[in-house]
Amino acid sequence: MHHTRPARTNAPGTPGTPAGAPGSPDTTRIVVVGTPETIAAACAYWHGATGAAPMGALTLRYENLAHVGGVPVLGIAEDAAALREPHAFDAAIVCLPRAMHDAAARVGAALRAAGVRAVPLPAPGDLLGHDAAPNTLGAADPALLIGR
Repeated sequence: MHHTRPARTNAPGTPGTPAGAPGSPDTTRIVVVGTPETIAAACAYWHGATGAAPMGALTLRYENLAHVGGVPVLGIAEDAAALREPHAFDAAIVCLPRAMHDAAARVGAALRAAGVRAVPLPAPGDLLGHDAAPNTLGAADPALLIGR
């Protein structure tokens, strides 16, 4: 007797949903938080490390952008609690320049209040500085972020 496998779809929660697709039970839904420039850099890093793209981005302030870094802009970081349920994200890569420590604190507080795990990724400009540690990208190891 010949059995056929169900077709793979991108419909949330359906059998055969590829890992990383909306509704896939075995993956973390990840957004990137930052400025348009740092979001683009973080998305490029994530794509290079995993072959996939984050599911969306949260900016620091309202931007007239539908997409940045190849992912949709879902809203602003301060609205993380309201955006989490409809978009079903549970982790965030936070990529902000070191000089934006006040903004990073506000973003961290908003993500904690929303129950979203935040993982820092140094901004490219900070990594190019002479005092940047060469192994700082390890903080956003994709395998650690998604729990594999």
